[in-house]
Amino acid sequence: MMDLNITDEELKALKNYKKETYKAINQMLVSNSESDIALLSDEVEKEVVEIKYDRESIIDYIKTAKLLYTAILKEYYKNKRMYNTTFYRGSNLAEVEMLKINPYIDKFLIATVDKDEAEDKFSSKWNRPASMNLTLLGNVPYLQVSDLLKGKEYKNDIIISPFTKVKSIIENSEKVLDKNSKVAKIYNVELEKQELEELSEDERWGLYKYILDNSIFIKRKLEECINLEKENTLNYENIRKLEQLLTKYENEDDSVDENEEESIDENENDIERVISELSELKRVSAELFEIRKENINFINMWKRNIAVYMIAECREIEKQILEIVDNMTDTEESQNTEEQSKEETSEETSDANKAEVTQDTIVVDVEKVISEIEESQKAESFEEIGNTESEVVEENIEVAYNTAISSCNENIEYAETMLNEIRDLITKQQNHAKIAGTIGASYSALNNAFEMKKETESLLADLQDVKLKIENLKQNGDKEGLADRFKIIAKNNIEINTLLNYLNNPKIAVKNSNATRFDEMAIIEENELKRAIAEKAREIRGEAELRKLKDDLEIINDKTALERFIGIFTGRNKLDEFMIDQIEIRQKAIRKTLAQKMSLAHNYSVHELMAEISMFIEDNQDDELVEDDVKSLKVMSDELRKNFVVSDYKVKTIINEKEHKNLPVEKKKMNKKDIIEVETYRFLNKYGYDINNDEKDDPKYSDTMSHEISRVIDYIKNSDVI
Repeated sequence: MMDLNITDEELKALKNYKKETYKAINQMLVSNSESDIALLSDEVEKEVVEIKYDRESIIDYIKTAKLLYTAILKEYYKNKRMYNTTFYRGSNLAEVEMLKINPYIDKFLIATVDKDEAEDKFSSKWNRPASMNLTLLGNVPYLQVSDLLKGKEYKNDIIISPFTKVKSIIENSEKVLDKNSKVAKIYNVELEKQELEELSEDERWGLYKYILDNSIFIKRKLEECINLEKENTLNYENIRKLEQLLTKYENEDDSVDENEEESIDENENDIERVISELSELKRVSAELFEIRKENINFINMWKRNIAVYMIAECREIEKQILEIVDNMTDTEESQNTEEQSKEETSEETSDANKAEVTQDTIVVDVEKVISEIEESQKAESFEEIGNTESEVVEENIEVAYNTAISSCNENIEYAETMLNEIRDLITKQQNHAKIAGTIGASYSALNNAFEMKKETESLLADLQDVKLKIENLKQNGDKEGLADRFKIIAKNNIEINTLLNYLNNPKIAVKNSNATRFDEMAIIEENELKRAIAEKAREIRGEAELRKLKDDLEIINDKTALERFIGIFTGRNKLDEFMIDQIEIRQKAIRKTLAQKMSLAHNYSVHELMAEISMFIEDNQDDELVEDDVKSLKVMSDELRKNFVVSDYKVKTIINEKEHKNLPVEKKKMNKKDIIEVETYRFLNKYGYDINNDEKDDPKYSDTMSHEISRVIDYIKNSDVI
């Protein structure tokens, strides 16, 4: 029979809560998924809270919370603390403002008996510190930790039971915390107990089952929210840039002379293109926002159900404790009545009949109390034993079945998500091939996405077969040992889930270290497209420059004898010899650069490509010798603008840098040779022709996802799940 003594299990739960799990348990009880997202994405400045929303952790958190609540109530009633008392809590203005908006507190509150400690030590940890003078009304249970745990670290600690609400909150004063004049606002907060709603046993079991069944989705949805937020942050930045670009084009459109028909058309095309890109980005952002909103609603609903379940469980605990308290009170009163009657009997020996009646009455009262205690013991024993043996078997089968089917559904959902990711990858690869084909670049997909798709479809079929087997076992299987059978399948499903999660781990270090496997593939495929475009642009430019240099060389070599004779006296011959040397330097640098395969490891920038193309077009647009090359690069420029977000301002900035940096120019009057030499360096720097470039081996990229999926399929076929 339960009594008011603290059990070893409750004591262990208290220690565990204080040392390890109090932040996670409190976070579980709070129906605010935004705070979970902030903690998981390291957006808080303080120490990160490890939130585990897997099934086993939730079971452990709920058990710890119930044991802790039981210990708080036992101490509260054993020490008869049903009176108003005040404690102190170091906090911050954000928490105070939240309590003003939402006065219901579902979590355990930590407080202290030391006012100075709350105001100085605890509140000073925050950027916007605050301290609360917490007055608990007599119906709010609390626990003084030092009553149960020994150690100086616990001497001032108070744990206030969950499911309280703010009756009033008033700003009291301010206190300067340190020499830097950091100020903490101090509030008087009055807390009362929430009304704990009672639920039937079936309703509580249904809620508990819902909480555990859906716990497997919570972590994934939280992570998805974080990734969606990052993606939309990037979208918002691009939207901001495009809006600035649109304003620039619109201003230019207003300033263009009406007679400049070609300029007007070009500007209107730019405006139309930017408006189209803006519209698409805003559409995508709206879709991402809606997906994130759906996830948030799902998580909040799940967490609200945890609060409802815990309120009902705490209500049941409270009923049991109150029953013990009432029984103890009745027993004490009966004992007092018996003692009083005995005294009256000895004093009133002259009235035997009266004494007889009194004794009979006492016997009846005592027997009634004993009977009530025995009934209470029977009820508690029945509650501990639970249902009949057959019902227990059915319940075990149901729990094991739900675990197996939930883990199976998670794997199926994961495989379906993978299949969608692969289809998206195929679409991107096909789009890249189309862009490359228009430009004439030699893009070839690095990932065999069609093979991945084939393997994943096979994987999905096997996972669906697993689910079918589980359902058939539930309907037709022999109940003897069925729960154990489901547990084995669930264990295998969890192992399959581990393998599936591994599939999404990136294989190569890319710029975004948080990228998933498919994010990485998309990044690498896009970089391969950019590399192919860069290689094609370099080839067009390089071959054009070699033709121009060859033409310059022929002009020098084709001089007549008279021109050479005159050159002896004018010094032109020596200048021509120097010019030939410089032409050879340029030719050597270009040929060496063209011979090198561009590296996939390089992070290719569209703006860098646009800058090099724009410089060449501007330098050579009137040169008939490279007229076709200029046209090809213009087509490439248009295609880049059509498929990527390009900022003209950024392109211009890169051009300015390329045309002026790393030039060996001294502040002195330069002769003609100096000028020619400077122009050579300018040329090499401008287009990235570096004669000192040593060839480096390009790391080979080879993704093995198809093979890895095949291994998961083999594991499923060889395991005990099909």
